[in-house]
Amino acid sequence: MKFANTLLLLGAAASFVAAWSKEDHEIFRIKDEVEATEGNINFYEFLNAPSIYATQDELNKAYRKTSRQIHPDKFTPPSKLRAAGKTPTHYPPKSTYLPQTRKQADERFARLGLVANILRGPERERYDHFLRNGFPRWRGTGYYYSRFRPGLISVLLGLWVVTAGGAHYLVMRMNYTQQRKFMEGYIKDARTAAWGNSNLGAGLNLDVLGDSGTPPPSGPAGNRKQRRAAKANGGSGTATPTAEKPQHVAKRKVTSENGKVFMVTSLGDVSLLEEDEDGVVQEYLLDLEEIPKAQWSNTAMVTVPKRLVGWVLGKVGMGGKDAKDALKDAPDVTIAEGENVDEFLEKKGLKKRNKGPGKR
Repeated sequence: MKFANTLLLLGAAASFVAAWSKEDHEIFRIKDEVEATEGNINFYEFLNAPSIYATQDELNKAYRKTSRQIHPDKFTPPSKLRAAGKTPTHYPPKSTYLPQTRKQADERFARLGLVANILRGPERERYDHFLRNGFPRWRGTGYYYSRFRPGLISVLLGLWVVTAGGAHYLVMRMNYTQQRKFMEGYIKDARTAAWGNSNLGAGLNLDVLGDSGTPPPSGPAGNRKQRRAAKANGGSGTATPTAEKPQHVAKRKVTSENGKVFMVTSLGDVSLLEEDEDGVVQEYLLDLEEIPKAQWSNTAMVTVPKRLVGWVLGKVGMGGKDAKDALKDAPDVTIAEGENVDEFLEKKGLKKRNKGPGKR
């Protein structure tokens, strides 16, 4: 089984390597030689062409000029140039290579001819393709594209963003949707049982507060949504006596199958009634807008670093103190009865005396 898997992997690798043509391998080989000697330059820069979009005439002109400059017959060892007080110059300008021997000069001139043949022939299109999209690297058995291998820090950061950011936000979003759907169901059933179709609230018991014929003459001047809109328009949001006719709000108590008791007003407000240990009934308005929405700023990806930074600043003394803490650290000062405040400050050295002429 292992032998078969090995053959399968070798076959896949061989097929992938075989995807490169003979001309491609020649381009890769010359490209590696140019970078190993001349530096990190491409064929156009080695030829000293105007740009990668140079025409054939411009390429021919650049080749003739460069071949004259680096011809082996003009080669002079850099050591002799320095001994004569001359500084060796690099050509082409972007190259960092200075051949030290005549053999190296011959090899360089030969590479220049190979590069010129590629750029002036049909292989130029193939070379431009690799120049735009990247060249594969030699991996011991063939030319392969290198794959990105994230490090430990990159993996941890990615997991943190996915779990503490995306996953936490998704959970918050699901909780918000479920809570809103749950509350909407309670509100709908309570309103239906109190004022609507009795078939929809068949499982709820009805208890009307006040006389059935006359609704109680008390209640707010509007439901919660109306009061919020009034406050946004410039009002205080509180019930202010006006000259308008007061609105009478009827209330009905509804008990669900699970024992939950709700108070439903004729305005549509639904409140949950709960009795505490002291027997006091507390009323909690069911408001869909008060359900916390899912926000990226509330995810662990944001809150945990903020808390950590605040904890570190507090440890190093940069977190600051509250006004109450500052008052606690302040020393107690007591002024004796009948003692003047100015005299007390002068006694403590907190106020300077006026000793100018004309002052007493």
